[in-house]
Amino acid sequence: MYVLLRVAPGFSIADVQRGLKLRLPNVDVLTREEFSGKARRYWLTKTGAGGAILTGAALGFLIGLVVVSQTIYANTMENIEEYATLKALGASQGFVAQIVVAQALICGAIGSAVGLIAVLPAVDRARALIPWIYMPSWLPLAMVIPSLLMCALASIVSVRSALTVEPARVFRA
Repeated sequence: MYVLLRVAPGFSIADVQRGLKLRLPNVDVLTREEFSGKARRYWLTKTGAGGAILTGAALGFLIGLVVVSQTIYANTMENIEEYATLKALGASQGFVAQIVVAQALICGAIGSAVGLIAVLPAVDRARALIPWIYMPSWLPLAMVIPSLLMCALASIVSVRSALTVEPARVFRA
């Protein structure tokens, strides 16, 4: 059972909380933030909700990694002659790898921007329909970092393909 109290103007929440804890030693007396944190920890650790969210996030990351990897690989293979030309002109392995990773990160940055442009109005619309939906303002921008990490990891196979191409391939007809 929970009892909600409102503190009258002019009284300190901390003072009221201390006073109630002294009078009611066997009762949890929590501020709004403490109760919110306790409820979140309960739902994430004591129920299956936390595991389901974590599993969904991990699966989403892995599926995204595979899809992005295949896309970057297809782009690299489409332009394999250009990588062979760069190597024939004396480009270092590091330079060729940087080009592939840079292309992957540029694609990730553009994809993140498009995703943010699509998600922010959708969240606002969802909040209009379901008022208790909460999304921290920092969360959409924080998702850019895992997206760029996914693109960088996805470029590993493509980097390997670009590095193993023979420079002599340019001279074959």
